[in-house]
Amino acid sequence: MAVPTSGAVNATEFGDACPSPSTVNYSVGEDCLNLNIWRPSGANEDNPLPVIVWIHGGGFILDSAVNPFYDGSKTSGNEDIMFVSIDYRLGIFGYLPQDINGTGGMNGILDQVEALKWVQQYISYFGGDPNQVTIFGQSAGAHSVGILNVLPKANGLFQRSIMDSGIA
Repeated sequence: MAVPTSGAVNATEFGDACPSPSTVNYSVGEDCLNLNIWRPSGANEDNPLPVIVWIHGGGFILDSAVNPFYDGSKTSGNEDIMFVSIDYRLGIFGYLPQDINGTGGMNGILDQVEALKWVQQYISYFGGDPNQVTIFGQSAGAHSVGILNVLPKANGLFQRSIMDSGIA
């Protein structure tokens, strides 16, 4: 389902997961660059909360932010924190070299940069503080966090990072 350019968007259900060889039964489609936001019930613009942006693992070839294991409701429900999970292109859609020299091919990382730009621009409308963003990744997600820490395009899009089982 393509996101309309105007009007209301029903955001009460997860969007499609990005195509992958995953054995988990998700709704899959190429229109998969989604993010999911969980916030405590009292979150508002007057008292902005810190934000965690979760980047899932899966070897850059499988898994999705819609995996129930990454449900942010427990984190945001038990703490005064916003939890955002993001999807990014996987496999050949996200990491196939774009030219004969083997350069490029980082569309999955660039998707993550765009998600972080979205967080910077819009998270305050949900009660989050764009000046208190922590990116948190596990496995390949941690590898993404390492890349984002040194990627000039990601400068200023987050303030802290957590790498769980990644490469430093």
